[in-house]
Amino acid sequence: MSATVTFDEQTVRYDEWFECHPAACQSEHQGFRAILPVPGFGLDIGVGGQRFAAPLGIAVGLDPAMAMLCDAPLAGVEVVAERGMGRPGQGEA
Repeated sequence: MSATVTFDEQTVRYDEWFECHPAACQSEHQGFRAILPVPGFGLDIGVGGQRFAAPLGIAVGLDPAMAMLCDAPLAGVEVVAERGMGRPGQGEA
């Protein structure tokens, strides 16, 4: 079974969670803004529906779950259907 099955099957439910919990989403955005070395610079691994990349101005994201990527280009995020790799010896992330 593919590691992306859950995200491919639960895309709407995943996005709805953020809609129902805007304070949690905003808190996550603030946390990421605080650690970005250069605002708007970076690569979002697991970009999904661009909930973080777009608001943070990150222009490129990776995600292996095709269903999660369907709206990302509409938000100005260039998406690549690919996996990020774990640390050497750790396998794929």
